Amino acid sequence: MSYILDALKKVEREKIKKTAMGGMTSISGDLFQTRVPRTARGGAWKIIVAAVLVSLVTFTATWFVLKGEKKQGAVASRSSIKAPDTAVAVPPAATAPIMTAQPSPPAVSPPVNAQPKNVPSDESARNARAENKLAQTPPVSANMNKSAVQTVPARADIKVSGVAWQEERSARRAVVNGFLMQEGKSVAGAKILEIHQDRVRFTSPTGIFDVRMDAASLSGMPK
Repeated sequence: MSYILDALKKVEREKIKKTAMGGMTSISGDLFQTRVPRTARGGAWKIIVAAVLVSLVTFTATWFVLKGEKKQGAVASRSSIKAPDTAVAVPPAATAPIMTAQPSPPAVSPPVNAQPKNVPSDESARNARAENKLAQTPPVSANMNKSAVQTVPARADIKVSGVAWQEERSARRAVVNGFLMQEGKSVAGAKILEIHQDRVRFTSPTGIFDVRMDAASLSGMPK
């Protein structure tokens, strides 16, 4: 600004000199003298405004710089805080699989102990059933012995002329008094009790008796 003021002063001086040389009075000197303080005041005001602007610019620049530094510090602090979280999360994942290998042994022992307990119970049940069957058979044999003891002579009105003997009792047949009959059927008041290869056993109110096949039928049977 001082350079501009000096240049203006030089221009005014040259104008004054030119007017003086022409022999004419000029009021520019008075005007210039009156304007000098105004221009000086205007220059000071401009300087103040420029200083204020410079201070504002420097303040804003420093504020932005400090703000950027604060952001960088905050980001660094966040990264430093998040880092231990990932480091802390690793140890539990490593310890978890170590504890899972223990539940296998107890699951095997109960079935082994349970099987031998069930086996003797099954065997004892089978033995008990066999004993019951054996206990039930003697009375039958006793009854058969009693019935054998109570046999009576064969009746003359019942004759056996043929026997078709099979291993299965339901398939056995006998020709009694000319009729083909099977076990359980009755003839002449006597019931067929059992069919043998050479005789038929009957039961009647008087007792049990056996009727053998006729001699002619026996001689005709294949040997």
